[in-house]
Order: sequence, then C-alpha cells, then structure tokens
Amino acid sequence: MTAIETALEEIAASKPLSRYAKQILALVRPHLRFTPRKGKAADTKPGASRLGGEPDLPSGTAWPIGPGFDGEAPMDFLAQLDLDAIAPRDVDGLLPKSGVLAFFLAQNYDGCAVIHGERDAVVRVPRPGRRKTAKPPRWGGFD
Repeated sequence: MTAIETALEEIAASKPLSRYAKQILALVRPHLRFTPRKGKAADTKPGASRLGGEPDLPSGTAWPIGPGFDGEAPMDFLAQLDLDAIAPRDVDGLLPKSGVLAFFLAQNYDGCAVIHGERDAVVRVPRPGRRKTAKPPRWGGFD
C-alpha cells in the first residue's frame, strides 16, 4: 500500500475528516523529497544537484539581481537540480526532462529567480563581486 493510500484510509476512518475525503483526495499531488547531506565530490560536477556553492548557469547568463536591503543586489543562490536525475520521478511531467534548474532568492525575500539551462551549455558562475582569490562558498548535496 502506498503512503497516499494509507493516508486516505486514515482520512476515511476519521469521523471529522471522512466527509471531506473526496475534496482532500482532489488536492493530493505527487511530490519530490530532497534530503540534505554533506557534499560529495560528485556534487561539484557541472549540472549536479547541490545546495549552495556556485551555480551552473547557461553560458552568457547574468547572475540574477533583485531587491536587497540597500537597493538592488545579487540574489542568493540556494540550490540547483539535475533534471536528468529527477525526470523519472516527475510523474506529473511538470518539470523540464533535462538540464539544470538553479534557484535564487532576493536578499530581502521579496523576489526569486529560477534559471533553466541544458547540461551541455552550463558553466560555473561566481557570485558578482567575489574576489578571484577568495574561496567559493561551501556547498552540500542532497538525495
């Protein structure tokens, strides 16, 4: 029995919720769960899924700029997803089947950006203003 089927049985057995079982079922959607872990060497490969660090963006793509605390500022890079690895689990077909998605968030949380690029066309992009001699930010992986 799947987790969804188990949850639906519990809803149907619950007196306060049983009359809403059909409405709740209509809202149920498959999802992807990402579990953070310490970074591995494989996470640094171009296009690999990772948390933090530096993104792999389509060649020529500028780092997104958004609202900061003192005017416009480079957005914070959150994570990127290897869509080739995720595609078999995207049962609703909502994501592109290949490439990389990179997620950014404005410093004041009042904006975000998602950038898609095909794996063979992405390059590692350092954060604007980072000195070339400075170490890149730390990164982690997820499963």
